[in-house]
Amino acid sequence: AVVSTQSTGIAKGAGKCINLTSALLFVSMCRFTLTIIRNTWLGRKFLALDMIVDIHKSLGIIYAVMVLIHSIAHIFTFMNFADALGGYEFAYKKVENASVAIPGSTWVGYPYISGTIMDVILLVLLPYTYVRK
Repeated sequence: AVVSTQSTGIAKGAGKCINLTSALLFVSMCRFTLTIIRNTWLGRKFLALDMIVDIHKSLGIIYAVMVLIHSIAHIFTFMNFADALGGYEFAYKKVENASVAIPGSTWVGYPYISGTIMDVILLVLLPYTYVRK
């Protein structure tokens, strides 16, 4: 049974926002690139490069919110998937089997575990200054 729910679309949309926000987070702290841009006419007249630290902090908050939305939407998707299959235990085994070996792919693993580890690293460890020094 194929389950297509609104929560799947929300999870995909939040995932795309996570991709964009994470790219902007890293670019917003590239000092050498920002110095070059600041020395151009465009950087002096139109870009708020003096506020880049505040922009970086705002992007971090947006990232955290999108991670929560993405994770919650996946939980709802799994719940809908389990209801369609008739139980959580059977649905969990289906998801686990699909995660271990994806047909036609060389990637093997558990996306929910790697996603959780990545979220812990990005949301818990990196905001602290002792990690960055």
